[in-house]
Amino acid sequence: MISSLLVNTATLLLALVLAPASGPTVVTPAPGSPERRAILKVLHHGDARPEARFRIRDFRVFRNAPRAIAYIQGQGEVGGFRTILTQKARMPWREVWGESDGGSSSCDTGARHYAWVVRLIRTYKIDPDMLFPGVTTKAQDLKQKAVDDPEAQCVGDLDGGPGG
Repeated sequence: MISSLLVNTATLLLALVLAPASGPTVVTPAPGSPERRAILKVLHHGDARPEARFRIRDFRVFRNAPRAIAYIQGQGEVGGFRTILTQKARMPWREVWGESDGGSSSCDTGARHYAWVVRLIRTYKIDPDMLFPGVTTKAQDLKQKAVDDPEAQCVGDLDGGPGG
């Protein structure tokens, strides 16, 4: 009986030691938290007007010390947007990539823009779709559309990315 208990305990401990580590964790900062406020402050560009508020649909942050990357999708006073921000060590957050309503860019430009952000997210050792749902499929679709008709308008206004 005791030897059976010892064998079961040893088996359980061995299973726990050999179990794969949990994967990367993407979190959503709580409303009002210092991290969320710091990120939204960057997006507001210092604009404190009440109409400059955002309706956030998706807010994801991934930390890979000493760096962090965030994806936000929302609606602002001029339309919808998607954006990527990065942070190095304890430096302020910085907006590095974005797409918003209100304009249009070619499929070719969009394909390069989306491929760039997929590569950027991968440098954080995370599956890009965990941070930015659907981004790899979007990048592939735009690449194909760029081949089919490079001048077709496929995406909105683009910020940052490969050209900025």
